[in-house]
Amino acid sequence: MRNLVLLLALSSWACNCEPSSPDLVFDAGTGGNRPTCQGSSVNDPITGRCVRSRGVTSKCPDGAYDESHPWAAEAASLGYATIYVAEGGTGSGSRDEPMGELGAAIERLQERGGAILLGEGNHTITMRPILTKPVTIIGRCAESTVVAGQVRGVWQVAGAGADAALRLSGLDIEMGLRLQDIPNVSLNQVVLKAEAGQRAEVGVHIGMDDAVAANLGVGATLIAAGVEVSFWDTGISATRNLNHLEITGGRLEGLGRAAIQVKHTVEAGHVLIEDNLLTTGEDAEYVVSVGEAGSFGRTVEEKERVVDQFSGTVIIRNNTVRGLPNETEERINDKGAENGIVIRYPRVRPENSIEVSDNVISDNLEAGIWVRQFTESTLGDNLVQTRPDDDTGSWLLANNQIERVGSGVLAERITGALVIRDNVIADTDDRGFGLRNLGANTDLRGNGVNNSRVRGFDIGPFFAEGEITIHSNAAIDIRNTGFNIRADGGGRFELRENEVRGARWGFAFAGQGADDIAAEVSSTTNNVVDASLGYALHRYKGQFESNTDRAQVQGPAWWLERTGGGQAIIVDPALIEARGAAVYAVGNAGAVELRNVVLPVMGASALPFEEG
Repeated sequence: MRNLVLLLALSSWACNCEPSSPDLVFDAGTGGNRPTCQGSSVNDPITGRCVRSRGVTSKCPDGAYDESHPWAAEAASLGYATIYVAEGGTGSGSRDEPMGELGAAIERLQERGGAILLGEGNHTITMRPILTKPVTIIGRCAESTVVAGQVRGVWQVAGAGADAALRLSGLDIEMGLRLQDIPNVSLNQVVLKAEAGQRAEVGVHIGMDDAVAANLGVGATLIAAGVEVSFWDTGISATRNLNHLEITGGRLEGLGRAAIQVKHTVEAGHVLIEDNLLTTGEDAEYVVSVGEAGSFGRTVEEKERVVDQFSGTVIIRNNTVRGLPNETEERINDKGAENGIVIRYPRVRPENSIEVSDNVISDNLEAGIWVRQFTESTLGDNLVQTRPDDDTGSWLLANNQIERVGSGVLAERITGALVIRDNVIADTDDRGFGLRNLGANTDLRGNGVNNSRVRGFDIGPFFAEGEITIHSNAAIDIRNTGFNIRADGGGRFELRENEVRGARWGFAFAGQGADDIAAEVSSTTNNVVDASLGYALHRYKGQFESNTDRAQVQGPAWWLERTGGGQAIIVDPALIEARGAAVYAVGNAGAVELRNVVLPVMGASALPFEEG
């Protein structure tokens, strides 16, 4: 099995998320002239300089100002004004005679645009500007340039018109940012760390009113590269009419409610969250959330109808996501945020895709990854969820490592193509994978679960006409069932080359009763070792065929009970060991057919009815 060796090693696996960095040189370089960075450092996507892989740079540049920053050069090339500001300055704003007040410099530029170069020291700002043109503020570096001064620790900046833009770089901002109606915002190498009196606020908030978005024909864009946002209630929050969000190379740590929260986008939003360290306090609702239910209604379905609208494409990739305040804290007594990565209720179009891949996720009480699509679904005649007739895109959950969680991956109501592959999950309080009400096509392959207290894989029921391929997955040391298949909603299940080692039941295929929609199951070359029971059908309705499946178990290898209609065919089983009965079948309404069965040496123990 592809994941077997990795699963067996997970008990001693630990994430060395932040290897020690070399003493970095603050190299300047853009485009094709980017320097080759050493050790764990990488090129900052905006400046082209060598920085730590997550967070701000380690050294400041030579000189009193960061004049080599690409944003400064760009402002000069476009003919915008450049104003120099130094602590204690008394001049007009030239390099030789810098101004002393940051607020006065912004006031000069808010209606004509330009760049402000800040020297080292402490800079105070009390104004709340309304920008109509692009304004760029570049500090010498976050280590030496500090901006503070707002009441309640929040700096409010508003935009007016399509040309409004704000860019901040190389700053330690000792207050939160509230950015309203600004079409374009960029943050580069910025630190925002909340103090004790600020921790009920949001670190960075961006939004755009509906009327403004309709008038401009565009939503808000936020690009944050190499930022550090810590100890706020929420790290970065986008609440209304988000158009584009990119958060890369950041450290968002110790947040109270969430590290990143996206509630509402324009019709075709885009979200990229990549290469970040993201942690929260143990009482947080989630670490990363895209889409959120409304607050009205008693049931999930009622709240879903007033959901904050999300529509578009999401990529959440190569992040460390932890539901405890820092990356080294030991988990004690089941502490941790409720969920790790949550994507809820998006309206997905055919051209949209949602990807959650290559993340390390840990210490969540509920789920490591939870995805749930918005559906206008209704109940059919047989009280089974039916697949809505809507346009859907593609979903990919791949190469994630998840441990110490309630459940590893939960996927619900996904009506489009869903691929879940090569994920490894360890130490769950409930399930490794829980897949409910899936749609037209699901591919589950190369995944592994180690040490689950309840089930390894819990799959189904399906929307009508759903189909799933379950290939080369492994469930190791499972308290209850390795693979639990709920087949009452019909659909087709194809299982090949999966393995269960150490469980009560290996594979269980279950229904509800006579009103079930008939399902179809094909099981080929699957393997159960060291379990109480190998393969079980209980109240299953439909066609079932097992071909060359293998069982080395302590109880019956096959248990078929009260199946309804259809036919159960067992072909060429490898019954290595079975005690009490090789095949136990009772009360089945449909036919049970055995082909090429060679009975193993039988044990003398009684049938383990308690295992049922």
